[in-house]
Amino acid sequence: MKSAETWVKELDLQSHPEGGYYRQTGASSHIIKSHTNLDVPLYTNILFLLEDKNPSNFHKLYSNEVWYYHDGESFTVHCIYPDGRYELVVLGKNVSKGEKLQFEVPAGVIFGSSVVEGYGLVSCMVSPGFDFREFKLYERQELLDLFPQHSEIITKLTRT
Repeated sequence: MKSAETWVKELDLQSHPEGGYYRQTGASSHIIKSHTNLDVPLYTNILFLLEDKNPSNFHKLYSNEVWYYHDGESFTVHCIYPDGRYELVVLGKNVSKGEKLQFEVPAGVIFGSSVVEGYGLVSCMVSPGFDFREFKLYERQELLDLFPQHSEIITKLTRT
């Protein structure tokens, strides 16, 4: 198995503001109106790598995001739905143990992701396409005020 550093170098990944490393690998040439009335591609794609010491912090998109597992350790997506419900979804190759090869995070769900050890490599497709103007990265206190029942995972996947 390749190291995280090898993947980052070979795939030319850059640091992502939410955590981890990424590179946009494609975008539709078809332009549509987003949920907030921006002109965006129909879809966008990225490669995304996380390390145990570099998780994806809680954030929200106004579009659906589909995750596709590729390599490394199992990858956990932590979701907090608008009604306060928490869901943990594990992406990985052990489907007989309940892991999924792909998962769709619905628009408007607050989510972050992590790996327990090592790294995980996925790709993500966002539709309507990703635009940083429709990306909200949460501060710890803001989420603790909204969802105090999830303080343990919020503390793990937010910055102070």
